[in-house]
Amino acid sequence: MTKNSFEAISLQECCLVTGGIDKNAQSAIYYIGYAIGFLVKCIVSLFTPKGPVVEAETL
Repeated sequence: MTKNSFEAISLQECCLVTGGIDKNAQSAIYYIGYAIGFLVKCIVSLFTPKGPVVEAETL
């Protein structure tokens, strides 16, 4: 590859650039974040009052 020029790469090279260890790490972080968010949502729903909803009367 020469300096300051573009060269065509094959489909295999493109897949190797976009995938790999970093993609697996991103997926792991996504799933960990999703699990934490789900647990927080469950904990918050346990502590929120579930009484009847009182609506304002219209005059």
